Amino acid sequence: MGQWINSGHGRSGLFILASTLLLIGGRVLDGHGTLSLGFSAAGGLIALLALLLRAFSARKGPLSIRAAETKLLYCQLIATFGLVLYGLQRTLFSECDSQLFTLALWIAWPIFWIVGTVAMVVLDFATDPMRLAGAAETRRVSSATRAGLTVGLALCLLVVVNFLATRHNQYQDWAYFQTARPGSATMNSVKHLDEAVEVLLFFPRANDVGERVATYLTALNNASEHFSVQSLDRLMNPVQARKHRVRRDGTIVIARGERRESWTLSTELKKARRQLAKLDQEFFKRFNKVVAERRNAYLVTGHREINEAVADDGSHSRKKDRVVREVLGYLGYNIKNLGGGQGLSNAVPKDADLVMILGPQEAFLPGETEALTSYLENGGRVLIGLEPEGQALPTQLAELLGVQLVKDKVLHSRFHLRRKFDLSDRELIVFILFSSHPSVKTLSRASRKVAVAFDGVGHLKKGLGKGGQVARKIDFTVRSVADSWADKNGDREFNKDSEKRRVYNLIAAITLNAKDKGDKDGAGRAVVVADSGLFADEFMRSRGNLFLLNDSLRFLQGQEALAGTIESEEDKAVQHTRDEDVIWFYGTVFLVPLGVLGLGLGFIRRRRRGLAKTQQNKGQST
Repeated sequence: MGQWINSGHGRSGLFILASTLLLIGGRVLDGHGTLSLGFSAAGGLIALLALLLRAFSARKGPLSIRAAETKLLYCQLIATFGLVLYGLQRTLFSECDSQLFTLALWIAWPIFWIVGTVAMVVLDFATDPMRLAGAAETRRVSSATRAGLTVGLALCLLVVVNFLATRHNQYQDWAYFQTARPGSATMNSVKHLDEAVEVLLFFPRANDVGERVATYLTALNNASEHFSVQSLDRLMNPVQARKHRVRRDGTIVIARGERRESWTLSTELKKARRQLAKLDQEFFKRFNKVVAERRNAYLVTGHREINEAVADDGSHSRKKDRVVREVLGYLGYNIKNLGGGQGLSNAVPKDADLVMILGPQEAFLPGETEALTSYLENGGRVLIGLEPEGQALPTQLAELLGVQLVKDKVLHSRFHLRRKFDLSDRELIVFILFSSHPSVKTLSRASRKVAVAFDGVGHLKKGLGKGGQVARKIDFTVRSVADSWADKNGDREFNKDSEKRRVYNLIAAITLNAKDKGDKDGAGRAVVVADSGLFADEFMRSRGNLFLLNDSLRFLQGQEALAGTIESEEDKAVQHTRDEDVIWFYGTVFLVPLGVLGLGLGFIRRRRRGLAKTQQNKGQST
């Protein structure tokens, strides 16, 4: 035993034994008091003994291998320094106020220990035959030292990468099919929770669909202390399953107190792909039903609005507000109609949190105008979508809001969609110019990715407010590009003599004076859009239009902080503007064939040059 300890392997073995005892005492037996202290003390003493033996060998050992033993001593000193840092991190600095210093110790001690230990072991194995021979090979010692340090540093790189991966845990899905990620609207809703919400996932163990849903919820779980996620096996937790009325695997339950919402996904990945692609959309809808206060949204009827199923030459043969109703449902609104039969001629119902007027084609009665004006003056919230072919704002309402509709349609020769491939397409304008107002918060942040599409839009201008004063605050949130024009004669062509190319205001956000100046929540708010067609189902397929509606509703209710996007990985039909169509046309008809032809000619020319050079070389050799 004594001979083994005095050998090089013995001293390295003692050090590794000491390190093992220290790690067991500090980690495995942490919290066991005397037992933990005993293992740690034994490890420290053995490490000190191994270091003293190594120092004695370097100083008193055979002269021929003393240089190699000195290098071994240096390596063991580095490794021992790592153990000292480990001890400091576990004792003196375990509750250090400086988080940065604690992290530095946490990652420094294994680096020193690994570099010193690996280099020591490699060099020890290389030096052992030299001890027996009584002579040292300088090159072999240097080579072994470099090899040991290289391997040790490579292992340290893994330690650093593992540390960074632990501290910055991120999940990336590079598959063609991906699960939707939490959108900013969902994240903002979770961040502003003030009561505990629990999400229960009833999936079998090791289920692919369950793992994808859990990954989606991880980001939300980290966003708020009031949000928690629990994965349960339905068969192993029958009490919880009965409590939440879960009868099938794949059920997701969102619960807050006595309120709960649930829906079921397929547990087979192939069948659940479409559901996972729209997971954020579905979760946002269910989540808001649980956490949002129920509000009442009244849709005005009786004037041939787009939310009425009134036959009129086929233009109103069916309702066009299905998507609008879905969005209102996501945000926690109860949807009701408001017309003459519901008392609009007298007053807007007291429980109305929102009134929507979408494309009226007929004039309002005086009593209806008076009721809407009074509702706004008393802090009401109204979303108004007008039509160039429809009715303008009633005079009394326009004076209160301070804006009026100009019915000349705004056109553009390039920034428009394609539908009939004629001049009428110029009415389908697409714009990405948004202000920084809260009612277009999401659009302004994502303006390079999304746009708002209009279907024959007029434009707005300021008018005198009630009592000869301009309305309290008017913000034009969406504008046309600079070379748009208002079509005065309806020919859809630009006429230099009567029409001007300039920027036109398309949407206005208005905040009225509150009766009590200190009551910000009591101020009336309105969003006026110069084209109600963008709220029709056909145009609500555009993400930009959806963002506009969502942000406008959040602004009207004073919930600007909750505005954001809803993510979806579902494939969408691609729509191109006229400029994009031109690029695709010329690219596929001319550029691609010319590119293929050029590559072919280049290859043939290169091949001919090679053949000519070969023949030339043969002629010279002959």
